[in-house]
Amino acid sequence: MFDKEASLTGFGDTVVDFSKMTNIPAKEAIGMMNALFRIVTGDLPLD
Repeated sequence: MFDKEASLTGFGDTVVDFSKMTNIPAKEAIGMMNALFRIVTGDLPLD
Protein backbone atom coordinates (compact mmCIF):
# COMPACT_ATOMS: atom_id res chain seq x y z
CA MET A 1 0.00 0.00 0.00
CA PHE A 2 2.61 2.54 1.06
CA ASP A 3 5.62 2.21 -1.21
CA LYS A 4 7.89 4.36 -3.34
CA GLU A 5 4.93 6.07 -5.02
CA ALA A 6 3.51 6.93 -1.60
CA SER A 7 5.42 10.23 -1.66
CA LEU A 8 3.32 11.31 -4.63
CA THR A 9 0.15 10.98 -2.55
CA GLY A 10 1.55 12.66 0.54
CA PHE A 11 2.06 9.47 2.54
CA GLY A 12 5.82 9.56 1.91
CA ASP A 13 6.23 12.55 4.22
CA THR A 14 4.24 10.74 6.89
CA VAL A 15 6.54 7.71 6.64
CA VAL A 16 9.62 9.93 6.97
CA ASP A 17 8.18 11.78 9.98
CA PHE A 18 7.08 8.52 11.63
CA SER A 19 10.52 7.02 11.04
CA LYS A 20 12.25 10.06 12.57
CA MET A 21 9.94 10.25 15.59
CA THR A 22 10.29 6.58 16.47
CA ASN A 23 13.87 5.97 15.29
CA ILE A 24 12.55 3.04 13.23
CA PRO A 25 14.15 2.48 9.81
CA ALA A 26 11.91 3.64 6.96
CA LYS A 27 11.36 0.10 5.66
CA GLU A 28 10.00 -1.06 9.02
CA ALA A 29 7.99 2.15 9.39
CA ILE A 30 6.34 1.49 6.02
CA GLY A 31 5.50 -2.05 7.13
CA MET A 32 3.98 -0.81 10.37
CA MET A 33 1.94 1.84 8.59
CA ASN A 34 0.68 -0.77 6.12
CA ALA A 35 -0.41 -3.01 9.01
CA LEU A 36 -2.10 -0.10 10.82
CA PHE A 37 -3.83 0.97 7.62
CA ARG A 38 -5.10 -2.59 7.04
CA ILE A 39 -6.38 -2.80 10.63
CA VAL A 40 -8.17 0.55 10.34
CA THR A 41 -9.76 -0.35 6.99
CA GLY A 42 -10.76 -3.83 8.20
CA ASP A 43 -8.51 -5.73 5.78
CA LEU A 44 -6.61 -7.31 8.67
CA PRO A 45 -8.97 -8.94 11.17
CA LEU A 46 -7.74 -8.90 14.75
CA ASP A 47 -9.71 -11.90 16.01
